[in-house]
Amino acid sequence: IHPVLLQGQTKEKFQHGFYSDAVFTATKILMSRLKAMLHEADPQAKELDGSPLIENLMSEKAPKIMFSEGNTLLDKDLQRGYGALFKGWILAVRNQKAHGVTDTLTEEDAFQELVLISMLMKALDKSSVVIVQSQQADSKNFISLKTSSPVIMSWGFFIFHIEIVSDRRFYYDY
Repeated sequence: IHPVLLQGQTKEKFQHGFYSDAVFTATKILMSRLKAMLHEADPQAKELDGSPLIENLMSEKAPKIMFSEGNTLLDKDLQRGYGALFKGWILAVRNQKAHGVTDTLTEEDAFQELVLISMLMKALDKSSVVIVQSQQADSKNFISLKTSSPVIMSWGFFIFHIEIVSDRRFYYDY
């Protein structure tokens, strides 16, 4: 289980038998993290929640969260797969808790939902946030990457010439 979920209210609620509340608390933690990642990628982004937030962050054409670093079919499958998992989590778990569906989860069901949330949190730990901003320095477009390794990206049918400027910045021409 992700360390954040083992601390504080999620763990306490689960241990005391408040299984639905434990899952709801974990969903709020994950949603807060996703919202923070959106604002890291785009500080001017409007406040989004639920499915619109996931669609914005994990758009196939311009993702703000990257789960892979390459452009191979396997990398694209990984990106689409995590996008589908997050979309499924929003619809099947988060929306049930956030929109007042009152249910009494069994210990096993709650644990399984917490494992899914944990898996998504760990995927975010390994992901990169893509910060797209237009700057007019030398008429180059800049993308900042929050990652420790270089990333090559493409959107749609665009071909980019990429030059690494520093550890986490590069410019592209298209």
